[in-house]
Amino acid sequence: MPTSRVYRRLEAAILNGTLRPRERLVEQELASRFGVSRTLIREALKALAARGLVTLIPYRGAWVVDLSDKDMADLCTLQAHLEALAAHMALTQITAQELETMRELNDQFARYCQRKNLTGMIDTNTRFHQVIATASRNSYLAQVIGELRAKEYIALHQVWSYPGRTEQSIRDHEEIVAALQDGDEERLLFIVRHHILTTSTLYARQRELEVPETCM
Repeated sequence: MPTSRVYRRLEAAILNGTLRPRERLVEQELASRFGVSRTLIREALKALAARGLVTLIPYRGAWVVDLSDKDMADLCTLQAHLEALAAHMALTQITAQELETMRELNDQFARYCQRKNLTGMIDTNTRFHQVIATASRNSYLAQVIGELRAKEYIALHQVWSYPGRTEQSIRDHEEIVAALQDGDEERLLFIVRHHILTTSTLYARQRELEVPETCM
């Protein structure tokens, strides 16, 4: 099994919650599970660490990344400011073709939501927002936004499992496209910021729901 296939299977297991945050990833166990060599597992873990999904500590091992509530709040605060800046810059530069691409991606996102296909949801959601970053015509800004979005992948399983979140995301996307098309900057910036900042709020709420009760 090539490294890319091992990577994709491990990635899917992390993103869909099969491998939980803080869970230790033992090379030999994973090699036996997937029927591959430890070398392939090691290379896949390095790639996942580069993407921000795995923490690698020399001579100690690997763990699935766990974002604290503060980590997520800090990440979303920065992301909201940068994506609002990108939206502001894109407002007068985005093309009709890019707007149509955003509509198509949101339609695809909605279909993946119905199927509960998390990998497809993450891919189409990321590409939707990256269209705006690209339309800013600032390659450095687009690159930073892409890197920040990669860091939140680990949290999306929990955020999108919150009741009504995916439906609201679809509506937010529709409003973002409409505001861009209408040239409504005030409405656009409000939706972009609110859409992103809500992610950290729901992440914290969902983590509270998942905390097991302790015996008294």
